Amino acid sequence: MPRDPNLIPSYVLERRALRHRMRQWQYVLLLEVCAVAGAVVLLQAQVSDPTVESREAIEGTVAQIDVVSSSAAALRNELQEVQQQLAVATEVVRKPDWSILLSALAWEGKGKVVFDSLQLSGAEKSGAGADQVYRLSIQGNCDTHAELTGFVQSLERTDLFARVKITQTQSLPSPDEETKPRMGFTIDARIREAH
Repeated sequence: MPRDPNLIPSYVLERRALRHRMRQWQYVLLLEVCAVAGAVVLLQAQVSDPTVESREAIEGTVAQIDVVSSSAAALRNELQEVQQQLAVATEVVRKPDWSILLSALAWEGKGKVVFDSLQLSGAEKSGAGADQVYRLSIQGNCDTHAELTGFVQSLERTDLFARVKITQTQSLPSPDEETKPRMGFTIDARIREAH
């Protein structure tokens, strides 16, 4: 039956061929849709979630803020230490160097005046000026009234004191010579510190 005539009408054969081609194209379209869907799924898997990126950016910023905060805290501590050192240095600068005064007193005594005690009273404001006045009380002894007077006059000449005054004198027994008494004294001296 090789060459048997085909009795099926040609429009039926054309419809059958058209259906067959349509079915093939449906498979091709379905395959293409699946490929596109797979590509979309793969692309979505590769593209990171925007909330994750935001979260990572926020965490990075928080880490930078922590680093800056810790360095700021360290600098704040260092600043506080420097401020304390500055306060101490400023306070030391405001305090007079009393060793100069003691050296001047010893020098002016010339070995003839012996000090029993030196008392310095704190600074007081004097009058309308901005000067501070320190009160120095000197107790000691010497051989004669002339030595005491010479010591007081030499203190006045130093210009360290605003006023030097003998407030008390008395006779004291001498440990070396019992027949020759020593002269005990108390001197009130005022030191004015100008600002």
